[in-house]
Amino acid sequence: MNQDGEALTRHTEDRGIQIKECPTWSPDGERIAFAALFDVYRIYAFEVAASLSQPFDVLGDLVYPLTNRVWNSMCPAWSPEGSTIAFTTDDFFGDLQIHLLDLSDGSKRQVTTGPDPAWDPSWSPDGSRIAFDSDGEGNYELYAVTMDGTRTERLTNDSALDRRPDWSPDGQFIVFSSARSGSLELYVMKSDGTEVQRLEAGAGSNFDPAWSPDGLQLAFVSNRDGNYEIYRIDLPALAP
Repeated sequence: MNQDGEALTRHTEDRGIQIKECPTWSPDGERIAFAALFDVYRIYAFEVAASLSQPFDVLGDLVYPLTNRVWNSMCPAWSPEGSTIAFTTDDFFGDLQIHLLDLSDGSKRQVTTGPDPAWDPSWSPDGSRIAFDSDGEGNYELYAVTMDGTRTERLTNDSALDRRPDWSPDGQFIVFSSARSGSLELYVMKSDGTEVQRLEAGAGSNFDPAWSPDGLQLAFVSNRDGNYEIYRIDLPALAP
């Protein structure tokens, strides 16, 4: 659909998948990856152009998930150059961690480690780090990990929930959802976790923000009219 909510297009249709979530565009705009729950969560991707005439069917003939040998795989995120998908799945010990899927050969590599779960990966625009959230210390906080997994940095430290980070296109900021004001609201901070500020997004609970490619707007979810809908706001000027 367009920015005003018109021209809505359906891209998926199947016979029994109840949950599809976390859609994410490939950088070239040609494919969309998402997580689907049937017996377990798996990640699929479809060609956008082809789905306009024939909606993608998860249970269709000869349709295989990207994570064919990885059960319980969720939260896909394309790398900036489009060759890799970061996602959350169980590691060898049964802990939910962020892994990388190489789309050229299907190989998988773990990035985060430890008993604390890691969710909602978001790539830095230069592909050097991945922001994520984890509730390992009693409530959800935001972190960033280097691509080799050797260095993890804590970005937020607040008694309220902080979730769903999304990196700005210029790499200087991270937007996220937080309950630190009493209800879920949108916040933005520098990519090193400093200078946190609340964004005025209106009434209701506001969460799951995503930057526009030009960095001037945010799309987000809000329940201000009694059910969950997608909205957008213009961003104020953010000092680098």
